[in-house]
Amino acid sequence: DEIIQFSEGYGPDLVVMGTKGKGKGMGSIMGSVTAAVINRIRFPLLAIPEKYTFIGEENIKNLLYVTDFDESDFATIKSLMSFTDQLGLDIQCVHIGDDPKAWDKVKMEGLMSYFNKAYGKTQVSYSFISQKNLLDDLDQLIRDKGINILSLTAQRQRIVDKLFKPNITKKLFYHPGIPLLVFH
Repeated sequence: DEIIQFSEGYGPDLVVMGTKGKGKGMGSIMGSVTAAVINRIRFPLLAIPEKYTFIGEENIKNLLYVTDFDESDFATIKSLMSFTDQLGLDIQCVHIGDDPKAWDKVKMEGLMSYFNKAYGKTQVSYSFISQKNLLDDLDQLIRDKGINILSLTAQRQRIVDKLFKPNITKKLFYHPGIPLLVFH
């Protein structure tokens, strides 16, 4: 509550939190305080895992942005661009879903076109990974593309979605290897 309250009064551009989990279970990797703040804060938050080894700002080159082709992507991209431009990061977009349909590919091409037209960002690439093997495929993508930061838009999940499909965002919160940049 104190972190949320202080952030509301201060109005930061970015909140940075270290994460430390105590034991086993949902909060063991991310930490229950960080997870609670991520769910409630309205400012971008960068969560740094306890076991993350900083490789130097000059070596941070690639950010992976998880998209669900939602309208909120455009607001997130605006914030994301100010973050990535300051650090000179390349962006890799990924959509999580089994067997991407032709329409998903069209949406991804449209998102790439938006990056180029709105921001002149041509070093944006994309891929699709399966929800069935989410964490394994994500780890492989992170290794293959040299990803240094994982980013996504956290959204409240509707009750119908909670019943019929797992919360992908929650799974990504608990990826222990790299910092997580969350927008709302």
